[in-house]
Amino acid sequence: AWVKGMSADLAAVVTDIARQARAASLVLATAPAETKNAALLDLARRIETSTEVLVAANVRDLLAAREAALPAAQLDRLTLTPSRLRQLA
Repeated sequence: AWVKGMSADLAAVVTDIARQARAASLVLATAPAETKNAALLDLARRIETSTEVLVAANVRDLLAAREAALPAAQLDRLTLTPSRLRQLA
């Protein structure tokens, strides 16, 4: 795998997501401002309504990160709290 500890399946999923994100960025680059603003407002709403699910998933991610012995500073950067999610939204 291309990242230590990452399975080939996970690497393929991450690579596919990155390709989709790149394609979406090209579309967004030429989108009108009101389309971009509407998308940002929708993302903010989704973050706000999904806080509980996002925090629960993050707890599982942090457990795996601790098992992988990530440094404390990196764990802090990965930690999502309701407050941090509100800042994102």
